[in-house]
Amino acid sequence: INKLDFSDTTFSQLFLLNIVLFSLSLFGFIMTVKINGFIPFFETENINAYSQFYTKFFLLSHFSIINIPLAYISFRQTNVLFLKISLFAIIIIQTFVIPILSVNRGVFLIGALILTLVIAYTSKRKFLTLIVCIFVSFSGYEIGSIGRHYTNKMLESSFKQSETVPTREPDDKVAPTDEENAENELEEKEQNEEVISYNQYGEYLRKVNDSLVVVEHSSETLHNISAKIPAKLLFLYSYLTVSHDNFDLAVKYNDSYSYGLRQLSGFKFIVNRINPALYTDLIEYRVQGNLTTSNFLSTSLYDFGIIGLLVFSVLFGLLAGIVEKIYQRSNSLTSLLLLSFLFYCTVLCFYSNYTAQFIFIMNLVSLLTISIFLGTVRYLKSRMK
Repeated sequence: INKLDFSDTTFSQLFLLNIVLFSLSLFGFIMTVKINGFIPFFETENINAYSQFYTKFFLLSHFSIINIPLAYISFRQTNVLFLKISLFAIIIIQTFVIPILSVNRGVFLIGALILTLVIAYTSKRKFLTLIVCIFVSFSGYEIGSIGRHYTNKMLESSFKQSETVPTREPDDKVAPTDEENAENELEEKEQNEEVISYNQYGEYLRKVNDSLVVVEHSSETLHNISAKIPAKLLFLYSYLTVSHDNFDLAVKYNDSYSYGLRQLSGFKFIVNRINPALYTDLIEYRVQGNLTTSNFLSTSLYDFGIIGLLVFSVLFGLLAGIVEKIYQRSNSLTSLLLLSFLFYCTVLCFYSNYTAQFIFIMNLVSLLTISIFLGTVRYLKSRMK
């Protein structure tokens, strides 16, 4: 890590790097808008606009996320008002404006949390600064959620709550209503679907396709459920809990292992070129077909079972501890940035395993690229003297 460090980079070099990375990020966003013809935040009629807002140019914005903490480092190094204003604008645009307009809440949180750790570790009141920054980060996340333009009806249909349907004693004199006829038809249809098992948990497994099994509760397990969560709170509640529910299903039902393929999902674009069938054959267990996330522990559990889960958790903790110790001893900027990547993976571990995602690989590649580039510049300058 120390060999890759660029802490001794001059302000002028770092500022130039800030401008280049910001330009790449802005160019990627503008080109994506031009190609797609819309900005997701303003697409009120198309609730899937955010997922359709993608081009290869947009990867430049992902690559340039590292510029957010670097711009903050530059901001602290200069006393020139114009430069401070410029760097502050870069931070705001890359952290808030581009992700919110793209309704890309994941990228927003990653950028905000990376910035959070760098601010906290370079401030005197570390804990207070950390808490304030995390609060601001998740507030921005909620603003990004508004850009999805979900109505209460859409939320209720997307995040279905388990509930019981009240029944009444049969009465020959009362003819069934149209609604009751529809419910009966739905029940018959569900009974005719393929049911893999019905078990001691009061659950049955419905196979959707070769790679997805949805686990549903039987009516007997829900007889005490009467409360319903309001739609707006349901959105937040689902994001906080669904990943754990899906992990619970993996613990209960998964009996086959992927031996590292899921942890290497960030390289899926390479693996698919070699053998596309490797990832199509991986099975997942979910509480609902459209709720796809599973927490930090799920990847290693699916890959190697309980032993893999324990080993991966220990290795991640050791790595984070080692990187933090290196930073504390050397104040290395490279180790601080690497620690900030591990930080967002830790904060968001309730939602997903970000170490297995492409954007984490992009963060590492951007850090390595910048380190090598600035190291080369430094080496050439020393040779010229």
